[in-house]
Amino acid sequence: MPAIASWRELLREAEAECRAAFEEEPLRKLVGEPARAFELLSSVGWNSVSAAHLCALTQSADAAREEAFARAILISASLHAIPRLFDAPFPASVKIFWAEEFRFFVRPPERWLKHFRLHDVRFLEFCRIATLRRVPAGQFHLEMSALPRSSLMAGPWRQRLGLCRFVARSGGFGPLAETHVNDRRRNRLTLIESEGLLSYYRLAETLKLQPGVRGLLTSSWLYCRSTAEITPRLAWLRRFFEENGAFLADLGPAPPDSGFLIGSEERTRLYHDGAYRPRMTLVLWPRRAILAWAERCAELGGDFGPG
Repeated sequence: MPAIASWRELLREAEAECRAAFEEEPLRKLVGEPARAFELLSSVGWNSVSAAHLCALTQSADAAREEAFARAILISASLHAIPRLFDAPFPASVKIFWAEEFRFFVRPPERWLKHFRLHDVRFLEFCRIATLRRVPAGQFHLEMSALPRSSLMAGPWRQRLGLCRFVARSGGFGPLAETHVNDRRRNRLTLIESEGLLSYYRLAETLKLQPGVRGLLTSSWLYCRSTAEITPRLAWLRRFFEENGAFLADLGPAPPDSGFLIGSEERTRLYHDGAYRPRMTLVLWPRRAILAWAERCAELGGDFGPG
């Protein structure tokens, strides 16, 4: 990664590349000027229905044209986003990742072109990155969210009591930084502990700049106890939170389409044999515990990089 001291230059370089690509873009009139493109993408959420208004702008069924339109509107929105980032409350390392994302929109590798389709889940993520709602932090991305109130009724009474205590001590249900796996991470075959810790450290640095964020929220079969037993290389995901002040809650059986059947023949075999039934596990990591962990890392001289 380039030196942190150059994050301003990297953002300016990304802006220049986006501007050059936008000025040469034949679909420029169709996607609109940067402020308009940013506004259009700001309403894109987690499902393809939220991108329906984009489909109305291009009626072509041609895949190449749809890819070109998707990239053009992302580039246009990025031109509106980049100036905002200079004074935005994020650490330098995160701003560098954002610069890389903007440049990715301009020159995506060929294998990624198929994801520049208006109903593709990756494109929906790109929209939230371009509008500064999805924070690129390395192996994990962050999005502001809140603890669903329905989760207070999940599980046995001891678990419910723990969830209520978290809400009371945190001062509310949110905002919480929800983590998501970065599909464009360096090693797509697994989740690496050292890279994960770097993402958590960037979260801590972000929290220092955003005092209103109450902590971290995430939920997945990845944090299930049985997953740690079946797939030891992923055991660090649960162990890290257990050892650093997080609250873990069982939300019930993980649905078969939640991802645990992908990437491991062993998990798949054991699941079909009835020996592996992962549970969706909720993780809540309070702000104070996150900052305390980051302080311990600094005291120990952990190699987490600047900013």
